[in-house]
Order: sequence, then structure tokens, then C-alpha cells
Amino acid sequence: MGSSAIFRISFILMLFHIAVLVIIAPRLPCSAYFHDGCWVTKFTVVLAAFILSFWIPNGFFRVYGYISLICSFFFLIFQGIIIMGACYSLNDHFLKLSDTNRAYLISLLVLTIVITLISVIFIILEFVWFHACWANNLLILVPVIFTIGYVV
Repeated sequence: MGSSAIFRISFILMLFHIAVLVIIAPRLPCSAYFHDGCWVTKFTVVLAAFILSFWIPNGFFRVYGYISLICSFFFLIFQGIIIMGACYSLNDHFLKLSDTNRAYLISLLVLTIVITLISVIFIILEFVWFHACWANNLLILVPVIFTIGYVV
């Protein structure tokens, strides 16, 4: 079963979330009920669809895997943009509040230092965990070099 099961459940969950989006998008009173409730029905539908997905040929999921790979790249880019926007908003909000209370400025400084230390720790752990291949080291080192160049 292996990766085939992963692709099958991924495909079924994608279809399920698209269906939920279509049901919730009109913002009808029943949409809120469906979104917040019906858990047994949702679970049963997902489980039945997963079982039925075993009758879909494996060739379909090879193609679906490549499509998912491409879509995941764009999703990660989008997610990074959203996170950066949230960080800029948080920074602006803390700076506005720091005019009246210096504790917000100190908390912003502490938060920045903690997040930077966590990032450095994870970069070191990446070199420890994934050092077996020169390509891994390159894929870790290039963003680090660009980040240091951007910060300095």
C-alpha cells in the first residue's frame, strides 16, 4: 500500500474540502450548521470515499502526485506570503502600542531574539540530520547565505 494510500487519502481529503467549501461559500444558515456540526456524517463520507478510492487505478494517483507536488510549491509560497504579512502587521501593531507602553517594544525585541535563536537552532539541526549529501548541504546553505546577505 505505502505511498499509494497517502495519495488516496490526500485526494479524498482534497475532494472533501472542496465540497465543504462549495457548501459553505453561499453563507446560508444551513452552511454554518454543516460547518460546525455533522461530524459523524463527514467522517462516514470520508471513510467511505477512502475505501471506494481503492477501485481507482494506481496510474491516476501517479499523475495526481505530480499535480500535488506542483500545487504544494505554490501553496508554500502563498503560505509564506501570508505569514510575512501577519508578521509585518504584528510588528506595526506592537510599534504603535509601544508609544504608550514600553513593554510592547521590549516584548517585540524578545520575540525577535527568540524566533531568531530558534531559526539558528533548526538550521544547525538541518546540517546534523541531512549532511549525507552535498546537495542537501547546498539546499540548506544557499537560503542561509541569502538571509545573512539580506539582514546585513
